[in-house]
Amino acid sequence: MIKRVINIGLALMASAVCAHANMADTRAESDARYGQPIKVVGSWLVYHCRGWVITEWLNADGLVEAIYYMKQHGNVTKEEFQKFYQVNLPAYMQGQDNWTELQANASNYRVWTSLDEVWRYESGAEQRGKYTYAYLNIMTMRACAAITSQQSGNSNETKPVTNTEILPL
Repeated sequence: MIKRVINIGLALMASAVCAHANMADTRAESDARYGQPIKVVGSWLVYHCRGWVITEWLNADGLVEAIYYMKQHGNVTKEEFQKFYQVNLPAYMQGQDNWTELQANASNYRVWTSLDEVWRYESGAEQRGKYTYAYLNIMTMRACAAITSQQSGNSNETKPVTNTEILPL
């Protein structure tokens, strides 16, 4: 019985650790956490880890400045969201009073920016092929501008999904 409890505890700790990328990590730190990426496209690294697809965008200095957490099955729980939020944002940015929600014309996602206009957070759901993913992303506004610039002219491979709960801050 004790062995079973220990195994369950270890599995829960491993899944919690696995899904927490860190802003400002280097490629080497991300590889140490998740193993080799399953895909690398330019500045994008894609990892698969225990039911999560974690996509990181590296800035020109080779540091993670945008992180997408995509849950393969089910919604992202409030506890998972809180952990991502705590791990990736400076302590002074935590709390609803530091954010403003942008007006969105879609029911499948919500977007917030920090009042100091340094951070961006998005929560939603999207369909890729036959799979629907609940997702969160956290990035700097500088990364958002760079990513938008890189992607201009590229087609969007995703379809919106409207039936998944979207977490507010």
